[in-house]
Amino acid sequence: MNKTIYTLIFILSLSLFNNEAKAQSSTDVAACPKNGSGQTVITTILGTADQTCDGEGATNVTLNIYSLGFCTSAPNVKFISAAAQASDGRDSLNGNYTNGTSDFSSCTWTIKESSSFIESLDSVGDVEPLPNDEIPPAGTYTHAVLVVSNTLQVSGTASFSETIKDTTAAETEGTKCWTNGTYFLDTGKQGPLIGTSIATAKTNKATNVRGGATCGDSPSPSANNIVYYYLNYVSGATDVNTTRSEESTSFGTLTVLFTQATLSSLGTNTPIIQRPVINSADNYGTDTGTNTLTLVFAYNSPMTVTDKTTGMDIFLNFSNALSLDFEPINMSATTLITNRDDGKVTQTVSGTTTTPTSAPRIRAIQSGPFGIQFRAVEGGGIN
Repeated sequence: MNKTIYTLIFILSLSLFNNEAKAQSSTDVAACPKNGSGQTVITTILGTADQTCDGEGATNVTLNIYSLGFCTSAPNVKFISAAAQASDGRDSLNGNYTNGTSDFSSCTWTIKESSSFIESLDSVGDVEPLPNDEIPPAGTYTHAVLVVSNTLQVSGTASFSETIKDTTAAETEGTKCWTNGTYFLDTGKQGPLIGTSIATAKTNKATNVRGGATCGDSPSPSANNIVYYYLNYVSGATDVNTTRSEESTSFGTLTVLFTQATLSSLGTNTPIIQRPVINSADNYGTDTGTNTLTLVFAYNSPMTVTDKTTGMDIFLNFSNALSLDFEPINMSATTLITNRDDGKVTQTVSGTTTTPTSAPRIRAIQSGPFGIQFRAVEGGGIN
């Protein structure tokens, strides 16, 4: 007597990038160059401009989940008002995104919570089962929707091919750098804001992008907290604020929407979820109403659930899950270097490109791309 297990796999590839990491118009992972030992090679990254790359090394990613739904056709997440649509530099004229009541009528919500619950995974492929009552009914689903808090925690350590300094007040150095409990507030082209708490990040200038990692030889990481309000999107040569990001994967397209939800409604079959007004004028954009992220994944191949489906698992892939933000160290001709936050390097170079004698510095470690995978497991018949 054998039991045949069939597995249906579909991936949500969450590419939640801070606006320092890369423009939201890109759908490619900017992976850090590595040597044969798996260490990030700094010299091939650093240059005259702000440099970032996505690297491995995350040991924990924590999501705060509200809702999970599976849809037989595309949901339509609308702006909360005409003013909200007008304030979005990416989609103000996009006819696919109107304002009014969002349409989730084709969606079956298998998780419905008015207060979020924590999903914390600690390694590549770490699996958490979903209860049986969270499996959608038999049917063919073209989209999945995941609603999470707009706050994410990530912790981990990155290794480098040479000594690197951090940008904390102590400016320590070593061949490893790790997350140190910093708060990052992503506020589009006004941010990110950085501080030791949300309150201190709000009071800091938007140009204060230092101290978000600690370096040395004996890592002791604590989680960095990333709070998303809205994004910076590069449209042509212009930076604009937006509440939408899109990423392409081999399994389908993920649309990440920064949303304002009535939290009490998330525990029902008729959630109220809309895209908010971007308020960039007050508190560097932190007065914007974003309190959730709504992730809509369109499958290249629809997912089929049958009456034999007996369970569903969720797990993460942390490959390239740390976004590393470096400070420029090279200086080109006629460039006055004033962009070091501590002011230690201010130099005009004429005719040639030179490199400071001090070690390069890392500004921050934030969240890079990572994958969430749901796996529906089916129990077959008796042979």
